[in-house]
Amino acid sequence: MIRVTLEFWPILGMQFLGEQTPEDLAVVDAIMVSPIIRSSKFVSISDVRHQHNSASQRALLAEWSERRSAVDKGRSLRAVLVLGSPALRAGLTALNWLVKRTIPQEVVASAAEAVSLGITILDQANLDAPDDVTLRFMDWIAQGGVEGAAGMAARSARG
Repeated sequence: MIRVTLEFWPILGMQFLGEQTPEDLAVVDAIMVSPIIRSSKFVSISDVRHQHNSASQRALLAEWSERRSAVDKGRSLRAVLVLGSPALRAGLTALNWLVKRTIPQEVVASAAEAVSLGITILDQANLDAPDDVTLRFMDWIAQGGVEGAAGMAARSARG
């Protein structure tokens, strides 16, 4: 499951919960070609602390990320990933030093840190962040944790 919001534009919020399917990614792809995204610069913040990290999931998301980079056309100022694991953050940070990405990527430990970095990136690009974005984004993330856990439990119960 992926939650996506444009409520904090020019911050694109995404939260990855459990396993993602090609259908989930297609929904995000459709949003990524919407007029608001096609017409302006933005920062994406992705909370991936609750996604499954199986090899098949990593392969699916790597392919999707490459596809997304190919259609970005320089609109994404930076992708900020929220990762809970210090080891994963260190590994991805090291990889980002070695591999030049089409969309620059930062890795942080918390949603609050991600929003703070996002605001800084927007300021550097002379773009304004919405008022009270940090608190509102944190509320949105917290709702997803509850909704996501309930949704995953319901799917597991169905079989």
